[in-house]
Amino acid sequence: MARVDAPERSQTSLARRRLARQVFVVWLIAGALLPTVVLMLWPQAGWFFHVPFVLLALIGGSLQAAAARWLPPRAAASLIVAQILGFWILVLTAFVWLMPAQGLRAFEVRGVEWVVLAVSLLGMLLPLGVCWRLIGPALAPPAP
Repeated sequence: MARVDAPERSQTSLARRRLARQVFVVWLIAGALLPTVVLMLWPQAGWFFHVPFVLLALIGGSLQAAAARWLPPRAAASLIVAQILGFWILVLTAFVWLMPAQGLRAFEVRGVEWVVLAVSLLGMLLPLGVCWRLIGPALAPPAP
């Protein structure tokens, strides 16, 4: 009986790994590449403004890809779990970005409030969108 289930399990494992890769790539494109292109249009934006988006994409992509890979399908496709992941993604991104910059002194930089707003919006909406458009349909049970 175990031999019959093994190919099905390996196909499921392969599909979950492929889904995790897709989730990570979506995070890299939407969380780092697009904001970086937009920031390049703003001549005063230094590397200090690009870093939080790269961190957001790496942290968010890693956490949501891990959720898509290892959580049960119903939990991985849950919008509540995506929102909880979004909160922790924001906490980790803010900690890693602002702590080396001496915390609140980073807010003396002109224009930083727009970067914080953009990171916050992306950090909360991107997990929901990825869950709703990518993870949910991929992990939905097949129609009879």
